[in-house]
Amino acid sequence: MDTCNGKHKIWLAKQTFPLWNDRIEDQTIYIIATDVSELVMARNAAEAATQQIEMLQDMAGVGYWSIDIIEGTVTWSNEVHRIHRTDPDTFQPTLELGLNFYHPDDVDEVSQIVDVAIQNGKAFGFKKRIIAVDKTEVHIEPHGLAINDPDGNTVRVVGVFREI
Repeated sequence: MDTCNGKHKIWLAKQTFPLWNDRIEDQTIYIIATDVSELVMARNAAEAATQQIEMLQDMAGVGYWSIDIIEGTVTWSNEVHRIHRTDPDTFQPTLELGLNFYHPDDVDEVSQIVDVAIQNGKAFGFKKRIIAVDKTEVHIEPHGLAINDPDGNTVRVVGVFREI
């Protein structure tokens, strides 16, 4: 927990409720504060971990990605964008666009591997080729892991991705 002059800081979220009081014909303001210190500390820890992951990916040349099955969104780290030669500020990946990068000889097998991971909650890893935006053939090694809800349904697939 943060300290200030040797004392613990407490983070509060406040809500203000102005209410009219007919008895005194004036407005009374009620303020409710909730201790959100644990939430702030968890957010700070998550931000620090994310910064370390970003540093690690830059140093190791390994990127990360995720597929949110419920929302239908795909996220790539900067390193995955670099390997694909895409601009993270302008290119928004989707599952279909990601699969379309694979070499024509590999795309059907990769699509089947991803489908099995989503349907059966299976982990995977393989070595294949993509055709980057600049038409360069790039040998890559992705690994993925399905994340399931309590009922066993896959809700997310997460993984790492590197150029080999």
